Amino acid sequence: MSLKVPERLDRHTFWSWAVCLVIAHIFLTVLSVNGAPFGVLDSFAVIALALVVGARFRDIGWPAWIGVTFVLVTMLALPLVAAGYAIASNLSRPAFLQLMNAIGLFVGPANTVLLIVAGSVPGTAAATSAEALIAVFESEPSAVAPEMAATAAQAPDPSLPSAAPTSDTKGLLVVGGGALVVLLIIGTFVVSTRSPAPVITARPNPPTTYPPSNGLTKETNDFLQQLSRQQPAKR
Repeated sequence: MSLKVPERLDRHTFWSWAVCLVIAHIFLTVLSVNGAPFGVLDSFAVIALALVVGARFRDIGWPAWIGVTFVLVTMLALPLVAAGYAIASNLSRPAFLQLMNAIGLFVGPANTVLLIVAGSVPGTAAATSAEALIAVFESEPSAVAPEMAATAAQAPDPSLPSAAPTSDTKGLLVVGGGALVVLLIIGTFVVSTRSPAPVITARPNPPTTYPPSNGLTKETNDFLQQLSRQQPAKR
């Protein structure tokens, strides 16, 4: 089994790659936001998704660079620009998360529509081969008949048992699922160890202030206050 992205991808294989990569991207993004060092792996997942979209566009008959560029710009370039702006402007963490959420409101739906369209439009490679065969058969049926007879002679007998071909799609799903489980375990451990423990500080009691004392009793002070309030007698 080879994990190299082929030049063309049919719809079934495209969805197998796209679903695994999108799940990995979401998972790694959540871990990175919580402080886990998985930003580089997330970038690799985005690049792989862009190559998958380009291979699907090539199978459909569209320019592959359009899909690759759209995914890289929206899912990789815009977050990097936002991170650079946050560092240059010294944004706080809540403000940076709010900026990333605003970008995600555009990036998420746009790439979802792109994946749905790429995975729904049928490819043109098989149709082109069938149309070419029909055209040759209509123009020179005598030339096509021997080739079809030779192909039928080389085809295996369906009554005989044959070994089932290995499925790259199933292998890819197994590898992707195992990788996600491993990343989940590692990410949970990293986030739990890097999360700061809440610091509980006791609120200090205000200092108790006492009125200055002149050494006299309360009754003496009251008497002196009454004398001070009385007006002096006029002579």
